Amino acid sequence: DTGGELMRVKTLLVLVLTVFLAVGNAIAAPGDFDGPYSLHGVTLDVANWWATSVVGSSQQNPPENILGPVDGKWAIGSPSDGWITVGFDQAITNGSGDDFAVWENGFNVGATGRIYAELGYVDVSTDGDNWVEFPSAYLEVESGSPNIDPTYVYNLAGNYEAHYIPVEEREGTPFDLEDILSTSEVLAGLVDPNEINYIRLRDIIGGGEGGDNWDQATYFGDNRDHWIHDGISYGGGADWDAIGVMNAVPIPGAAWLLGSGLLGLIGIRRRKVSNH
Repeated sequence: DTGGELMRVKTLLVLVLTVFLAVGNAIAAPGDFDGPYSLHGVTLDVANWWATSVVGSSQQNPPENILGPVDGKWAIGSPSDGWITVGFDQAITNGSGDDFAVWENGFNVGATGRIYAELGYVDVSTDGDNWVEFPSAYLEVESGSPNIDPTYVYNLAGNYEAHYIPVEEREGTPFDLEDILSTSEVLAGLVDPNEINYIRLRDIIGGGEGGDNWDQATYFGDNRDHWIHDGISYGGGADWDAIGVMNAVPIPGAAWLLGSGLLGLIGIRRRKVSNH
């Protein structure tokens, strides 16, 4: 009958729409590295805490410039393959949304929206011995210049504008600890995503501005068709400004004070009730 036929058509349409949405969500999911990703990073006002100590570095100079809020003073990297490790007074935890962000000194090239960038890998650790590298992607096919489209970069620090503009407008690359939950180190209990005490930044060796370092360049993609340019010949070192934290574990003292305050309020409330 007509009613039954309409019902079958509606059911078929619902099934087709469901499959379409499922595929669409799979394509759009950052974890699948299909992009495009966010055009903008985060500004310093989203961070509540900042890196407080330098645990070690290769040739960052001076390394202490990475500590504290964004200020335009950089821990300048070595010519290639540099690294720096920092610690925090309060452990970073896997909270709601992005958990921390990294500021480098990329800049907008001629108001084109493309960023002159020196990218870096980001590793996290609970104990300083066992590390997890954030899964990442670089989707841009060879562009012939060291300028990148930030929407083609995922979980590589330094892909946003953070130079030649006011400090409060400089954008950091955000990271969500949710992205490391399926890594072997987390599953084995070697790294606790709810207690990250250390972050390590590692400069990615690129091909150089003139393409004169491709034998050492970092490639993404099965066909090695996504390779990373650096801003300087023979691999420019990343220059780190700051690491800000959005989600941190409350320190015991603060938690104790909060609990004491709540107990005090409860006591006052009870006394008021008993006096009536």
